Amino acid sequence: MDTIDKTDLRADPEEIVARAAALKPVLRARQRETERNRRVSDETVADLKAAELYKVQQPARYGGFEFDIGTFVRCATEIGAGCGSTAWVYATAAQHQWQIGMFDVAAQDEVWGDDPTHISASSYSPGGTAVEIDGGYRITGKWLYCSGVLNANWMILGARIAKDATSDPYTQGYILVPKADFSVEDNWDVMGLIGTGSNDVIIDDLFIPTHRMLTLEQALS
Repeated sequence: MDTIDKTDLRADPEEIVARAAALKPVLRARQRETERNRRVSDETVADLKAAELYKVQQPARYGGFEFDIGTFVRCATEIGAGCGSTAWVYATAAQHQWQIGMFDVAAQDEVWGDDPTHISASSYSPGGTAVEIDGGYRITGKWLYCSGVLNANWMILGARIAKDATSDPYTQGYILVPKADFSVEDNWDVMGLIGTGSNDVIIDDLFIPTHRMLTLEQALS
């Protein structure tokens, strides 16, 4: 029996953009509900996953497509024509798939090893300080405007980095935190893009292993 070439099963960019466009009617139909609930529904996220739209910039080793940024922008634009809040939440999470690919492989395995469909939300402003300890960091803080946090399995959070509890931070970076390790303050009640669920995230004295930190220097390298 011939071996199946899995590259033949890989969607092409035009097909993926077409899948995004095909979701516009249902996203428009759900738009009022999205705004009323102040979040994108789990049903909508499931539809985006079924269309493989979160794979656009995900690393290929976890089943992603590693398409160019132009394809990503076209997908987000099509979704935005259906629902602005859904497009904002989609675009941030789909972009994070690329950013998580910059972290240590051990961190990527934690995010996608058991379930490659996991997605993340973020707040890049350094809302907490990560104090260096053996094997990692301890961090406490509060992060604002975490769009899509209610749909996310993980958070990417900006943090200042200090040598110890008495030292001033000397640089900053981004930490990966699973949803079990943070709490959400439900305070997103605004006029525009109310459906993004951009609530605040709070962490209290949490240990973060070294591999789940991406320093600013590493991110810019």
